[in-house]
Amino acid sequence: MRRNAASHISIIAPLLLASLLVLASPVHSDTSTVDKDVPLDAVMVRGQTLHGQIIGLDSRGIRFKTVYGEGEIKIPYDDIEGAISSRATFRIVYGDDKVVVGRLLGLDKKRLLVGETQSSIIQIPVQGIGMALLEDTYQKSFWKRLKTNYRHWRADFDIGLKYEESTIDKKKIELGLNVARRKRPTRFVFDFRYAYEVEQLADQPEITTKDEFTGILLGEYDIAKRFYIFVQPAAERDLPRLIKLRTYPTAGIGYRLVEKGRALIQFPVGLGYVSEDFTVFGTNSYTGLYLGAEGSYTFNNGMRMMLGLLWIKGFSDPDENRLFRGFFEFAVPIVEPIAIKLRITETNDDNPAPEVGDNKLTATLAVSLQF
Repeated sequence: MRRNAASHISIIAPLLLASLLVLASPVHSDTSTVDKDVPLDAVMVRGQTLHGQIIGLDSRGIRFKTVYGEGEIKIPYDDIEGAISSRATFRIVYGDDKVVVGRLLGLDKKRLLVGETQSSIIQIPVQGIGMALLEDTYQKSFWKRLKTNYRHWRADFDIGLKYEESTIDKKKIELGLNVARRKRPTRFVFDFRYAYEVEQLADQPEITTKDEFTGILLGEYDIAKRFYIFVQPAAERDLPRLIKLRTYPTAGIGYRLVEKGRALIQFPVGLGYVSEDFTVFGTNSYTGLYLGAEGSYTFNNGMRMMLGLLWIKGFSDPDENRLFRGFFEFAVPIVEPIAIKLRITETNDDNPAPEVGDNKLTATLAVSLQF
């Protein structure tokens, strides 16, 4: 079958790009100097005591503003020689959802000493720290409290709009919802996408050029440190491409190459079953080999990349019975909880209509609400 490709920008790109350039500054590190009205914190690094403010920490080290200049520095715990003290109170989540609120009072053999006084100290293994933030920030920010209290959850809601008035009038809306929960030994992901577009030539009736949805529900269960089993039902519709309904559930075993902090790379493999109902060409179904890939990375400034691949090759007539889905996302935070997201999707399947083709490439620029 012949292949064609179409690319769509589903929001007014110049406006959003201009907004991105103007508002992107909040994602950069804070380069302000230390607040002189706040009592100074202290940390001993390689025999030298530094004074300033501890503004954050994680399982690798602390973020520190010094009195000696602008900006912040990151200090690994390996470089801290025991002495560390903060005037501000931190909220630290560690271990199996344990929470401690207190000041930093020291570091002893990779254990952070936290409490209000020496008699109330709790020792926290630094490698077990899941998240930490200033208690003042937690109390003042609704979004920080939401992310902290529901730290095992992540959700994005995307909306892209397009309106074009010319020889051919175009109106388009794209919606996306992604909800994920990860708490060992389970991981669940729900993803739903919907797009609708109409075009109208002068003195002609409206034509629907896009009416499609995709829904995926993924469930995983860890069976070893890096291995997991999974089941993933999925369904889609694409009426302009003559797909009334296509379902393609998969199940099998996966391998996590990386799952640490801000990064995830994993590869599922198993069996897939595809059932297709076309508006004109009847039905088709087949069983095949399923291969997949998934990856994500979140940068220190909040920018995030995600990649997903799904490939099913039928055991019978593999040249025709095939299904490929791929996507790439890049999100740039503007002001919490709003981000600008670019999403690129690639579709390749066994569409029986030569005029429709097997391939579709779509690019969407959208506003994303994230927590």
